[in-house]
Amino acid sequence: MTLKNKSVFLKLVYLMPHYSRFSSTFISGLFISVFLLMSGFSRSQIVVSNYTGCPNQIITVNVSWPNVTITSLSLAIPIGGSATNNGNLQTNTTFTISHPGPPNNYVWTIYGTGNGNSGVVTSTVQFQLSIQAPPTLTIANQKDYCPGSSATLVVSPAVGNYYTLTGTQNLGQFPTNVIIVPNLNAGHTGSYQVTSVGTCTMVGTTTINVAPNTPITVNTTSNVCQDSTVNLQASLANAFNWEWFFQSSLISNSNLHSFVATPANSGLYTVQADFTWGSTTCKRVATTQVNVVSTSPVVTSASPSNLLCQNEKLSLLGDAGNNAFSYQWKGPCNFNASVKNPTITSVIPCNAGIYSVTAFFTNNFVTCPRYGTVQVAVVATSPPTPSVPLAACQNKKVQFTVNSSIQPQQWQWFGPNFAANGATVSIDSVKPGNSGPYVVTALYTAGTKTCLVSSSPQQLTVIQVNSITVIPSPTVCTPNNAQLASSAPGAVAFDWVAPDQTVYSGANITIYYPTPTVSGVYTVTAYYGSLLCPISNTVQLTVNPILTFSLEPMFVKCYGDPVTITGPAGATGYSWTSSSGNVAYTKDFHLPSLQTKDAGSYTLQVALGPCKTKDDSYIEVRPPIEFTVTPNSRTICRGDTVFLEVGTNYEEFGIKWTPSLYLQAPDLKQQMIVPMGSIQYNVEAWYIGCNYKVAHTFLIDVLQTPTPTLDLKADRACEPLCQVYNSNIKQGKDIVTFDFGGLMQYQQLDSIGVYHCLPAGAYTLNVITTDTNGCTGTWKYPYDIIVDKAPGADFTWNPEPANTTEEVVFRASAKEPVTYQGWQFVGGTWAQPDTSYKGGGTDTTMDTAPRRRYDQYGSYPVMLISKTEIGCVDTVMKVVNVIDLMNVFIPDAFTPNNDGVNDVFSVVGQGMKPNGFLFYIFNRKGQMIFSTSDITEPWDGTHNGSPCPDGIYTYKIKVAGMNGDGRKEYVGRVALVR
Repeated sequence: MTLKNKSVFLKLVYLMPHYSRFSSTFISGLFISVFLLMSGFSRSQIVVSNYTGCPNQIITVNVSWPNVTITSLSLAIPIGGSATNNGNLQTNTTFTISHPGPPNNYVWTIYGTGNGNSGVVTSTVQFQLSIQAPPTLTIANQKDYCPGSSATLVVSPAVGNYYTLTGTQNLGQFPTNVIIVPNLNAGHTGSYQVTSVGTCTMVGTTTINVAPNTPITVNTTSNVCQDSTVNLQASLANAFNWEWFFQSSLISNSNLHSFVATPANSGLYTVQADFTWGSTTCKRVATTQVNVVSTSPVVTSASPSNLLCQNEKLSLLGDAGNNAFSYQWKGPCNFNASVKNPTITSVIPCNAGIYSVTAFFTNNFVTCPRYGTVQVAVVATSPPTPSVPLAACQNKKVQFTVNSSIQPQQWQWFGPNFAANGATVSIDSVKPGNSGPYVVTALYTAGTKTCLVSSSPQQLTVIQVNSITVIPSPTVCTPNNAQLASSAPGAVAFDWVAPDQTVYSGANITIYYPTPTVSGVYTVTAYYGSLLCPISNTVQLTVNPILTFSLEPMFVKCYGDPVTITGPAGATGYSWTSSSGNVAYTKDFHLPSLQTKDAGSYTLQVALGPCKTKDDSYIEVRPPIEFTVTPNSRTICRGDTVFLEVGTNYEEFGIKWTPSLYLQAPDLKQQMIVPMGSIQYNVEAWYIGCNYKVAHTFLIDVLQTPTPTLDLKADRACEPLCQVYNSNIKQGKDIVTFDFGGLMQYQQLDSIGVYHCLPAGAYTLNVITTDTNGCTGTWKYPYDIIVDKAPGADFTWNPEPANTTEEVVFRASAKEPVTYQGWQFVGGTWAQPDTSYKGGGTDTTMDTAPRRRYDQYGSYPVMLISKTEIGCVDTVMKVVNVIDLMNVFIPDAFTPNNDGVNDVFSVVGQGMKPNGFLFYIFNRKGQMIFSTSDITEPWDGTHNGSPCPDGIYTYKIKVAGMNGDGRKEYVGRVALVR
């Protein structure tokens, strides 16, 4: 190729240093432009400079390509270096690079493609990044410090944007070269590194020595009772200048301080001391709390006094002020109480003695007791036991006595209209006014104490005795009863004594059927109260004889018959009277021809001296018999019940029905008949004992209902029993009803019959027919209709819904006992061998709880056939829906520090298919730093073999179900923490 106008222009430009702070560090840029002027065309190259920098310094590179439109740029990066977009520059002419070093010249290569004047052109150019080591920082500072003080570090040279201080404690960033570290503690001791961050990174080290943070050892918080001794002691090795302070006042120059506790001593105590550390003196300070529990003396007393009567209430009083929070009492007779003022409701002699009380004070950390005592004496008494009669008769003598286990100094008796002293007292003639309660009181004394013990009231009832009066009895005719009467108000019982010493009880007595031998003087005694206090009186009784007789009581005669009633002999007078008006004074009474008006009662009264007796006879006259009720002729339906009745003017009469067909009996006055056909009856009636009769004739016309003929397909079957019921009666206006019992009644509307389904049960079928006359007949089917129960079978399965990872267990149930249960399955496999059935086609078993597995999701039919011992069958078919379970677990953090725990980030779970698995990790810039399609491969926290920094990373995971349950995608974040 021939060059025209050959010329080369070389232009060298030195750029100003970027880092003017560092006299020893600079960056120069070399800009080289080469223009080749060739015959017929010109060619241009990429223009770029060389750079100088510190390790890891970010350098901005600018490139240009004169007269060319850039279509792509890429950068070849030396080992260890980094660049924008990993060197894929696209068309960017400005990008950044860096290199960690060590100091050296590192070559970078740029590859470019573009469009020039003559078409597509390419260019390759290299430039250098020269890494130079920065100078070392010098640090000036004090070496020895006390805990809590501040260290000042002066860094030279004073260059950089900011400074970082790291060492045993990472103290962060500082804006100037004067670094102040406040509040030093023992943990700050050690070597520290200062890093200057700016155009270049420079490093320097220094040492900080902090005195150990050994604290003063001092008593812990003291909780003490008032008046106790408190010893405060502090210790610290090699310490001196000890001082104790309380409420800002110096109280001691020793490490030991003792005092007697009072409430004023409560508070915070401060102790301090000095010790030497290296070139400095440090001070230590400690505090301790003394809490003094304030107490008060216990004031005690007994109420109502220290000397009490037995059974009197004792109140023990203890007061230690408001600061006491509880009390504890102890005393004689095992007495214990935990209240401030306890009581003994009823003291006894063993309660006498000394009672001690402890009052407790506290600040919730320590409890302080104070003590007190009180003396109590008890006067022993014993309740009186009086003996008082419950009752006494008026005007009698009564006596009262009393005793007790302890003899009192005096007894006192009190009662209605009565008072006396002594162990035994009496009332010589007691009166009703002395009735009432009696109380005896025992008096016990001890010193100035008098104790009264009274008995419970004892009731005395004085029974009042009133006079008794008798009512004189008139002369009595035997066998009339003799009535003897007496009156004694308030008496509770009466006795009568007859002349023959026979005793009768009661105020008023009756001597039944007396004879003259019982005449004489009768004595009556009245008794009062529970003691039966007596008072008596007498009366004379006289009994006369009578003439005893009896008449024929009843004469039943027919109309016109004669009758004679015979009276007794020996009477002094006779008198006949009758209800019909007949009167006579003869011994016998005679009627020659009875008329209806002669019927009635006849009475005869006879006299024997002053005593009269009488008796009755009755004459019944039977008139001619007549019908009062007769049946009439009638028309009825077959099966109807007919009531027939005959009545006459006599209640007692003879009767005969003819003919006797359908009758209950031929001689009944009332008949209940159900005639099956038409019939004429004749009835005759007569009065029993008389010889005339009456007769009556009537007709019963019976209409017939149609009769069904029933031919059933079955009268026993399994539920439901469905069939046609046809009466085969010519349909017209006739009505046919099938009655199965209860509410199950169905009417046949046409010649086809009734179609009906019966549930399980036993049924009696009645066919009811009604003709055009309205007559209804009932025909019973000769056999019971039996409908047997079906098994009532069903089945369930578990789990529900079923899945592809677990066995499915089927369980059958039935409401009725079954002799056969068979399963039929489509799809799935046996989870256990089935030995109960050998067959082909669909899987079948007779197990009661078969088990199956379904490896593929979908819908699978299952059928259960159940049969009872009588052959009733149920078939149940259901569809089992099988789902595909896929459980995925993705952690949200991991720690890749090689400690064997949580070192990798991986995906675990069940139901995941190895094929179709994708796993991606992205950094904060969206760059993919890890990917795999192996479900068993985890991410170990590295990129290209180098550990990734701590932080948050984004993951994207795609998995497919083991049995084709679809593809799922998971996007989230995971924390990498070393």
